[in-house]
Amino acid sequence: MTDRFSRKEPTLSDPQDSAGTPVSLYDDPAPESNSAMHPMAKLALLAIMMACLVFIADRGYQRYQEYRLMQELQVLADGFEQSMQQLSEEQRARQEQIRRNREASSDGRWLAKNCADWRRAYQNNPQPTSRSEMRRHCQIYEGYLSTGIAPRRTD
Repeated sequence: MTDRFSRKEPTLSDPQDSAGTPVSLYDDPAPESNSAMHPMAKLALLAIMMACLVFIADRGYQRYQEYRLMQELQVLADGFEQSMQQLSEEQRARQEQIRRNREASSDGRWLAKNCADWRRAYQNNPQPTSRSEMRRHCQIYEGYLSTGIAPRRTD
């Protein structure tokens, strides 16, 4: 039986192996001839791997560009929607101001008085004639407020 403490193990401080030749730590062991690939096969495999990596990187970059473009389009769409809402609100405010100006004009007051007179007449005497005249005069008044076109006065 060998004493386990008497065995000599190779160490880094021992620069020679048991045969007495120096051992280099940087030398690769001899490649096994059975498992070694042909250099052309290695080159072909490397070329395929590089092509795959280039394809994957290109696809990833394309997806990134699409993502950035969609973000920019969303920002533009949001800005456009906001500006359209602002324009719409301004347009409504202008229309209301025009409508108030038309109500305050002499034609607007005259047409409002005619509409109110025929409405009162219909409430006091609900006849088909007073109803049709009420509708006609109130439609003329609403048309004037919307378009600004008033019929000629017959006072």
